Amino acid sequence: LEVCIDAAPILLDGGMPAGGSYHGAGVVMVGDDFYFDPTVAGAGNHTLTYTIEEEGCEDDCTFVVRVNALPVVVCPDSVSFCQGSGMVLLTEGAPAGGVYISDFLYEISGEWFFNTDTLPGTYIAEYLYTNPLTGCENICTHELTVHPLPEPVWSNPPAFCPNTGLVELTGALPVGGVYHGTFVDDGLFDTDVAGGGSHTVYYTHTDENQC
Repeated sequence: LEVCIDAAPILLDGGMPAGGSYHGAGVVMVGDDFYFDPTVAGAGNHTLTYTIEEEGCEDDCTFVVRVNALPVVVCPDSVSFCQGSGMVLLTEGAPAGGVYISDFLYEISGEWFFNTDTLPGTYIAEYLYTNPLTGCENICTHELTVHPLPEPVWSNPPAFCPNTGLVELTGALPVGGVYHGTFVDDGLFDTDVAGGGSHTVYYTHTDENQC
């Protein structure tokens, strides 16, 4: 008999003639029945004894139950992404050869991807690995965090008179971003080169999450 250590207790009822008792590591009684509990026994080979007594005479036999440990499964470090970064390839857990079982992940040609276009928040990825020799499986988890993109606002862009030189651009929020565009250099707008008319200027802000 061979079981995984996280298996449910197993009813012991194959001894003959019937009516005997079982003894050994992991043997527990529930009511009048004998069970083998792999968790109680622990990993390894365990010799169990079946004893029967009839007409004052006692005899026994032994058999071995092997309890297999669960594989040690290690997930990658938790990672974060900016919303809208597209499909991101996930690093496989260890040992290799497992599968991600989270329903928000996508398998493409044997590789696993996370779609960062989803709603911001923290998602728990589950990596399942099954030992091909024992059939025992284990799971590890790690976090995938999607950060929302910042929403910079420039409500009242200024107006300048032409030929007034380099003019500092201000007013966009949150502060700390970068102005860029035609006729813009290091946050200064060149009214001499731009001339009259409307000119498009962009403001880019990077937050503490590098989004």
